[in-house]
Amino acid sequence: MIISFPLTIQKYLKSIDKISSDAGYLYISKNLTLQNYGGELDEFGMKNLIINKNIMNSLPILEGMFPIKEDFLMIPFIKIENNKSFDIHIINDIMGYWIVFIDASMDEMKKKIFHQKVNEDCLLNRDKSKTL
Repeated sequence: MIISFPLTIQKYLKSIDKISSDAGYLYISKNLTLQNYGGELDEFGMKNLIINKNIMNSLPILEGMFPIKEDFLMIPFIKIENNKSFDIHIINDIMGYWIVFIDASMDEMKKKIFHQKVNEDCLLNRDKSKTL
């Protein structure tokens, strides 16, 4: 439930209209040590996180992403073991980075259905052109 999330994350999720999505967050310092975490991180395969430890040891998926100069960075449709997809949102602030993980499984399914429909329409149009 996002009510238990820090205000920064609550506002961010509202701003991108992802209030009802499964989400989890990390807050890491500029030297990449974990300062805080919460939410549904188990859903994203993140377990046994330790405060004040370098996060790169626990989450190699983040390797090479830091430091970031932008205020915001989003990496869509990351796949994990259970075949779920999630988006990573990184928010740069003065003291560190908020890293938000949002379940994107439904968005990915909608995207696949849309692409399948487009492909089917293209094939139908091509077949119609051949018959003319």
